[in-house]
Amino acid sequence: MWGTVTDADTGSSVEGAEQVVDGDTPRDAGLEPAATAKASTSGDSPAVPWGVDRTGARQAHDAGHTGAGTDVYVIDTGIQADHADLEPNLGTGHAVVDCLGLDCEKDWGDDDGHGTHVAGTIGATDAGQIVGMAPDVTLHAVKVLNALGAGSTSDVIAGIDWVAGQAEDDPGAVVANMSLGGSGERTGACTDTGFRGEDSYHEAICAATHEGVVFTVAAGNSDEDAQASVPAAYHDAVLTASATDETDKFAGFSNWGDDAFAWALELADQPTPQSAPVALAAPGVDVASTWNDGGTREASGTSMAAPHVGGGAALVASARGIGGDDRQAFLDVRAALMSEAEDTADFDDASSYDGQRQEGFLDMRFLAE
Repeated sequence: MWGTVTDADTGSSVEGAEQVVDGDTPRDAGLEPAATAKASTSGDSPAVPWGVDRTGARQAHDAGHTGAGTDVYVIDTGIQADHADLEPNLGTGHAVVDCLGLDCEKDWGDDDGHGTHVAGTIGATDAGQIVGMAPDVTLHAVKVLNALGAGSTSDVIAGIDWVAGQAEDDPGAVVANMSLGGSGERTGACTDTGFRGEDSYHEAICAATHEGVVFTVAAGNSDEDAQASVPAAYHDAVLTASATDETDKFAGFSNWGDDAFAWALELADQPTPQSAPVALAAPGVDVASTWNDGGTREASGTSMAAPHVGGGAALVASARGIGGDDRQAFLDVRAALMSEAEDTADFDDASSYDGQRQEGFLDMRFLAE
């Protein structure tokens, strides 16, 4: 699953909206729900999705780290405003594209389902059907995709610019998740002094990082080098996530990376995996989360992996007091999550990548130490 964005200037499709049926074989499915049953909420209340458990987020919760004080912006298809698992954590929202239909309580409501699923993985409360990575964050819907999960690059940029404006007045930690993207490549560079180049998409994200926004994005679902997908390729301004399944296998659909990070030489004290633009692996197959019918559903894709990293970013930002109005917040969160990531040398790989994957797996257990 993934949002589809069309470049308004070229008309080219910027997409990756794939659904996983058997955990290995993706098929183009727009933003239809994955072919899995509604997630069971029997047993523990709330249910703990396998990804929240596997990443050690529950241990961080038990140590008192739940993301409180962090604002997380979900740049997507919207969020169901009256979902019981999300409503207590919802803050202001913004619609670049209006929600359509009788069930839209807000113009930034979710008429697709994808954004609500992403939001639940990040910040579903600890008192409902299912719990998210950071159950005490404040969630904000930024609706840039329509009921078909489609939108334009200009609309996405408008959403990013709105988030940057909100962050400018927010002294606390700010995270933004973008489970969308498609064909393109990284041009220009995001540096400590600003953006160099002519890529307006990359520039908008870079400008937002200079207001203290930490971006987490999906690698893409085409089983190819994520350097061919944007915003995944913008590794100097985002944390890009690949997907794994419950058996610690890299998903067959997941994009990957095998390049050196452009910033590695600048920060010799940080890990330098040969996995650019992918920074981290995270759960992305059969992930249970909230849906826009008030219930829960399982879905698969790097769209599901990215919000695990987004929730993790919120946890570490809150726990360590990371925030402010400059790029240092992104650098600090990136350093913390990548340095504490679990080694994936023993992970299996169902993708076509030829070699040993080097991105580490998201591991929040360090917050419980």
